[in-house]
Amino acid sequence: MLQGLTPWAINKTGDEFYISERSGTAAYIDAAGELARQEVRFSDPLASVPEAGFLVFVLKADFAETKQAYGYYVYKENGQPLNKIAIFELQDNTWQEKAVLLDGIPTGSDHHGGRLELDDDGVLFATIGVWPHTRCFGRWK
Repeated sequence: MLQGLTPWAINKTGDEFYISERSGTAAYIDAAGELARQEVRFSDPLASVPEAGFLVFVLKADFAETKQAYGYYVYKENGQPLNKIAIFELQDNTWQEKAVLLDGIPTGSDHHGGRLELDDDGVLFATIGVWPHTRCFGRWK
């Protein structure tokens, strides 16, 4: 059993797992079950408000070739928490934010983030908020 893991979003590729942790790291579990933490470099610091941080993390459909994933995180701008959806790339066991798809996404005072999901064609869908206020927010390919 893995100790000290705070999973948020879990991705499986082959026999390996990549897991986002709200604290701002990605946990990598190899085929032998060994856990390693991978640094995640964000373009804006994570917001230190309740239930915020590095939330959703989805490997791109072409991850085996590109080593890229979509990430959803909470940051602060002018003292206000906001959500951001970005593309991250794995380089030398570190995830680096490469491109912002959408930022300045309004968030609540208690619950932050939303969901990211890929369809069978690799199209990314995003929602924001919590039920009953969840909205389909965007679509990217």
